Amino acid sequence: MFVPLVRGHIGFVGWYFIGLLLFLCYASFGSRKRIATMPKLPSRTRHFASTLIILGSIFVLALLVARKEWITLYPRVMPTPLQIGVGVALAWVLAAGMRPLWRRSVARGDRRLFLFSPQGGREKALWVAVSLMAGVAEETAYRGVLYVLFLTIAKSPWAAAGLSALIFAGNHAVQSNRSMVIIFFFALIFQGLALWTGALYVGMLAHFVFDVIAGFTYSKLVREMGVHPVDGPSVVAASESAPPAAPASS
Repeated sequence: MFVPLVRGHIGFVGWYFIGLLLFLCYASFGSRKRIATMPKLPSRTRHFASTLIILGSIFVLALLVARKEWITLYPRVMPTPLQIGVGVALAWVLAAGMRPLWRRSVARGDRRLFLFSPQGGREKALWVAVSLMAGVAEETAYRGVLYVLFLTIAKSPWAAAGLSALIFAGNHAVQSNRSMVIIFFFALIFQGLALWTGALYVGMLAHFVFDVIAGFTYSKLVREMGVHPVDGPSVVAASESAPPAAPASS
């Protein structure tokens, strides 16, 4: 899949990248608590814009780390029509499996859903942009750079996939504990796509398609059920609530 590190070990930049993503896990838990106590949530437009900036920053940093650590991220291996079809179909299957949980989350009026339910053309366009950036940036950072760094340290693809998936789930702690468990397994599936296809491209596509479906589904459910999460009760206990939108935004 990727060219291994020539030196057989990672340098300071690689350790810095791992440390930064671990810090983002800590920050995500803090964001969960902050959202639960905020008297008024930020506008979705502002939230989507800030998410784009964060994802873009992670993407740029991942590219710099890959260059410094001699990691080949985008090999000249074009996915076959079969691989593309499998990726898109997988996204739809995962979304179909999540829909009952999404519906229950909307019915409970979890106010976090306000941040994942784009309304109107402008917000939906921003959500598509966020989904695209999430697919490219997160697959590059976690299934690409972080996976190779852990592979170099642990010398085991299983350990590398598990550790990178664990940190990826932790970076979505703002959603819920149950959501983190689901996202962990999603990350393993996307890692499997990368290993199967020999590149990140199909995983990026599947990630993007899933996130678009998640946001648009929440938007539709909120309208159909007449629920307005931002005006609803306080956030349900994080360990009990259904996943808002896995694995869309951090």
